[in-house]
Amino acid sequence: MKKFRMSSLRKFATPMLALMIGTTGVNHVGAATVYAFAQQKVYDLTLNTTTPLNSTLVPNPAGFNVATANAAALNGFGPSTNIPVPDALQAFIGTVPVPVENYSGQAPFGVGNLDVLLQHPLLVPGGASNSSAATIPVAIRGVANANTVGLPALGNLIPPFALTDDFGRADVLTRYPNAASAPPMPANGIGINNSYLFNNPVPTSPVPSTISMSSAAEALVSAPGTDIATAISDWTISGLFNMTSIDGLGGIADLNFNLISRIVAFTDSTPSLASATNTLSFDVLDTSSGISVFGFPGNNPTSTSFLTYVSPQSDTFNSNTAGVTDTYPGPVNFVFKTPKIADGNYTFVIKGSSSVSASVVPEPSSYVLMGLGVVTFAGLQYRRKMQLAKVRVS
Repeated sequence: MKKFRMSSLRKFATPMLALMIGTTGVNHVGAATVYAFAQQKVYDLTLNTTTPLNSTLVPNPAGFNVATANAAALNGFGPSTNIPVPDALQAFIGTVPVPVENYSGQAPFGVGNLDVLLQHPLLVPGGASNSSAATIPVAIRGVANANTVGLPALGNLIPPFALTDDFGRADVLTRYPNAASAPPMPANGIGINNSYLFNNPVPTSPVPSTISMSSAAEALVSAPGTDIATAISDWTISGLFNMTSIDGLGGIADLNFNLISRIVAFTDSTPSLASATNTLSFDVLDTSSGISVFGFPGNNPTSTSFLTYVSPQSDTFNSNTAGVTDTYPGPVNFVFKTPKIADGNYTFVIKGSSSVSASVVPEPSSYVLMGLGVVTFAGLQYRRKMQLAKVRVS
C-alpha cells in the first residue's frame, strides 16, 4: 500500500501515466477488473485573520467567485463540463446506467448529518438504476459507498456489475447555507455574498453556515474491454481582500475548514493501474505584483492524498476532521495559513480536486494509437484550466 502527500503535480502525473500505459481497446489475455474512487468534501469554510482584535480581512464588496469542472473519459474520449458555474453537470461515460446528478448520502463513520457524493450505486436486478441513495439498502450499494468500513473486493463490484462493464464519472456539488434569509446565489458563480466565507463564527450545528464544496471521481475498467477509464472533478474559490491592521503591521490570513475525504483503489490483475487522488490547496498573492506571499511557486499549502496500485491489491483511506481546523490531517499536517503579510490588497485562491485512473495494460500492438488518447485527455485538462482562469473578481 502506498499513501503519500505531496505537491499538486502528482494529481496530473497519475492520470497521464495511466494514459501512457494504455489508451486503446485491444484483446486481453484473461479477465481483469480495476476500480478507483476519490471523494472530498470541504465544508464550514471561513477565511479570517489569526488576530481579529488587531487585524481584519476586508473582502471585496463585489463578493467572491466559484468555478467548477468535471471530465470523464474511456480510452481518452469522453465528456467534460467546463463552464465556470457553482455546480457543473456530472460528466459520465460508460456501459452502465448514469447515476443521478449529485448522487449523495450520509457521510461515513459518524460524521453527522452531512451529505457526501457517493460511489455509483450497484444496479438492481433487471438493469434498472436506483435514483436515490435513501432508497438503496446498504447491502446493494457500491463498493463500501463511503459508508462501510473494510477493504473493497471483487464481490463488491460484480455482480451486478458485469465483467465487461466500464465507466468513468466525475461530479461536483456546491452547497450554501440553508437559512431562509440567506442571500440568493448567482447562477454564474460570480459575486457570491461574502458572508458565506468571511467573518463567520465557528458553526455549532450540522446545518452549514458557510459554503461547502464536494468533488468525486470514479472509474471502472473490465477486461477484455476498455483499457483505461479516467475522471477528474475540481473546483476553485477565488476573490480579493484587503488586510487592515490597527498597528499598521499587517496580520495572518487563516483558512479554516472541516473535511471528509475518502479514496478507494482495487485491482485484481498484473500489470494494471488503480489510482485515486484528493488534493486541497490555498494561495494568497499580492494583487499588484501577482507574487505569492508564500514565496517560490509550490510553497503554498497543498495537501495531496492518493492510493496507487499496479498489481493485485485493494485498500481504502479515510481522512476526516472532528471540528473546524486550519490543518489538513495526515502523516504530514499542512497548515492552511499565510505568513504575516503587510496591510494591502491580496488575491486568494482555494482549490480542491478529486481524480482517478483505472487501466489495464494493452498488448504492444496497441501502442501505435497511444498518442491520440494522451492528446485528448491533455486537451480536456487544458480547456478546463482556461475556463476556470476566466473567472476573476475585478
